[in-house]
Amino acid sequence: MLAGLSAPSVTALFMVITSKSSVLKREFKEKLLSHFRLRPPIIILSIVIFFGIIAVSILLSTFIGQSLNQFAFVDL
Repeated sequence: MLAGLSAPSVTALFMVITSKSSVLKREFKEKLLSHFRLRPPIIILSIVIFFGIIAVSILLSTFIGQSLNQFAFVDL
């Protein structure tokens, strides 16, 4: 599963690294290292939405008979 998820990124990275275009490599490095576009409120909102979706899906599964133990981080 990890190979399937990482294959597009690895392929793109391979294509940039093996490219003979210095402009492409320079732009890739600039985009990789520039974090000026990242805004903390958007990052926090994304994390909250992610965990909210997980919580809602677990709660919905309790209506079809699953246990609330799904919220546990570890099995005791």
